[in-house]
Amino acid sequence: MDNPAVLLLSEVYGTLKGGISAIYRRLGTILTNRVPDVWVSTAVLDATEDDKDEAKRDGVDLLLPTVHPGDDRTDPCLHWLTFDHRVKYPNLPSNVRSIVGHTNGTSRAACRIKQDRCPDARVVLFIDDIPEDTEQYKGDEEAIGIGKKEDSILKDAEQADVIFSVGDRTFDHFKNQFRAIPVNKRPRHMKFFPRPSKIFEDSDAEYTETETMVVLCIGRVAGVEKLKGFDLAVEALSIVAQKMRVKLRVRGVDKDDIQVTKAILEHCKSANLQITFLPFGTQKDICKDMLQSHLVLMPSRAEPFGLVGLEAIAVGVPVLISDKSGLADLIIKFARRYHNCIVETDTGGDEQRNVGNWARCIERVLRHCEAEFETAANMKRELLSTRYWEESERQFIDICKTGVRKEPGSSSKLRPGRHMHQTVDPGRLKRPRPVAADMSTMTTFSSLGREESGDRKAPREPGTSSQLNSPDRRMCQTSGPSSPKRPRLVAAGMNVKTSHNSLGYEEENEGRKETIEDLIKDNYVLLWKRLQVEKLIPYFIQKRLLDFPDKQVIMSNATTPGRAEALLQLLSDRATCTPEVFVEILKEGDHQNIVDELKKK
Repeated sequence: MDNPAVLLLSEVYGTLKGGISAIYRRLGTILTNRVPDVWVSTAVLDATEDDKDEAKRDGVDLLLPTVHPGDDRTDPCLHWLTFDHRVKYPNLPSNVRSIVGHTNGTSRAACRIKQDRCPDARVVLFIDDIPEDTEQYKGDEEAIGIGKKEDSILKDAEQADVIFSVGDRTFDHFKNQFRAIPVNKRPRHMKFFPRPSKIFEDSDAEYTETETMVVLCIGRVAGVEKLKGFDLAVEALSIVAQKMRVKLRVRGVDKDDIQVTKAILEHCKSANLQITFLPFGTQKDICKDMLQSHLVLMPSRAEPFGLVGLEAIAVGVPVLISDKSGLADLIIKFARRYHNCIVETDTGGDEQRNVGNWARCIERVLRHCEAEFETAANMKRELLSTRYWEESERQFIDICKTGVRKEPGSSSKLRPGRHMHQTVDPGRLKRPRPVAADMSTMTTFSSLGREESGDRKAPREPGTSSQLNSPDRRMCQTSGPSSPKRPRLVAAGMNVKTSHNSLGYEEENEGRKETIEDLIKDNYVLLWKRLQVEKLIPYFIQKRLLDFPDKQVIMSNATTPGRAEALLQLLSDRATCTPEVFVEILKEGDHQNIVDELKKK
């Protein structure tokens, strides 16, 4: 198979377990729809017949492990993907360009498969957990291991090319943590806002008056009852059950897990409260649960994001979510006027205050349930109308279509845009390598952005013309360093067509119009040293070539050359600005001196 491929690694396909699998399913679907020439495969440990049918409908190649006769190791585990992938998954796509995994899950497998079988692939990792926040609620043993889990994520990040942190809360945490990674190993770090799956968006919950109200909690429960706040939910509903008929359904509990069910039932203080435990389910199961509920609770004491709460919002059922969640941040950011669904949850130890607060909020919603369904429908419509997820998905698609390079001695080359954490070190751009005339040497870039052809070269400092690294380019150089284009002397009688470039001098017309990338490359050192970016940005914004988030990212660089570097990289990558407009902006932005220097070349 010659088409470039993206390989996603997940334990399961599009089911409740882990949450990240639902994100993977969405990403695989948008890749197949928007980039049809990219082959999308998802390697999983196990899959149901429904999973296989869904993957087929999504256009995703589902890769299942091979189990050989006589091998008694039949219980799926991550070691199959990490250490036994050659045997368990012998038929990976032949031209894998990106391997996608997630920390504390398939991240090690992604790095190992790259090392063993796909050396030219880039590693893209998702982070959806903050161990420092969540592990303290999983018991003493887990709390002691917080430092090890945080360090494990940093180790994975060092080997990755791109990190997507799910939500503001996770992004902010690791933006700080990644400062401990050496600059030359630091990945490109980006924020990711997930979109609810189509099955939830296509559903519309409706209110029906019943004698008994159904409240739903969803999530993996074993070992995390306190983290997920199931004790708060049960104790709060015990109070409510004394005033009205209500039942609780808990989706995510194995019926045979007596220890978990006992731990939850211990918090039930009312004989009037009926609790029903349901096992892990597919998205179809969860959606049905939501449509049959009057209220969905997400009472977590620490929730880096909270995808299940977002899915409930997409269905249009009333929700109450903890303020200690990334989903609460999303609502404040994109649908602030619906903040009443956010419940203050004290993590300082005042449990009775928490229980009372949740009980009051639950009772309020259930007593005015019809009106709350109308509010939930409006919230769904307004939140989805913002299309808050589009920038995240565009960035992911760009990564899979193009490439990412880390430069030795500097941080990752970043395309300025929304929700990015960027540190740009100027002057680390490579120039083409001279090659002997009778040689044809291919210079490529590894996933870490280093040249791979013989000896590894140290980064160069500015001072001569340099080659800008466009993210989607592999370079094949068979001549010496490029030089600025100049008027060409032509012998009498030669019929060579010429044209005038943006600076007014003649150049040979080789069937290609000068691009902004040509202009920047040919004059990079001059522009890098002398551009006063703060004077030019207003004109780029006015001409719709930049937007305000671009400005914020560019100006976040501490030095003047660093800002110039970021601006030039952006203009080169997007290729929406013409050389003529660039020169016009230089003139308008009090850079006539640079225009004059360009004309002299």
